[in-house]
Amino acid sequence: KSIFNVSFGNAIPKSVEVYDITGKILLSKNNFKNIQSNFAIDLTNAANGVYFLNFKTDNQSITKKIIKN
Repeated sequence: KSIFNVSFGNAIPKSVEVYDITGKILLSKNNFKNIQSNFAIDLTNAANGVYFLNFKTDNQSITKKIIKN
């Protein structure tokens, strides 16, 4: 319930950020050294609510909603 597994498919992420509805960044990861198609996001210490996952590749930026309850 608190750990979310994200699959990037064929995309290679350059950065990953998770932020809350107010825009506060809870998690930020850059400099992926290895090609990672999966990424675990641990929101154990975060309150229940709506969060946003944003990941960027060389040519696109994608944002997805995460609901922790």
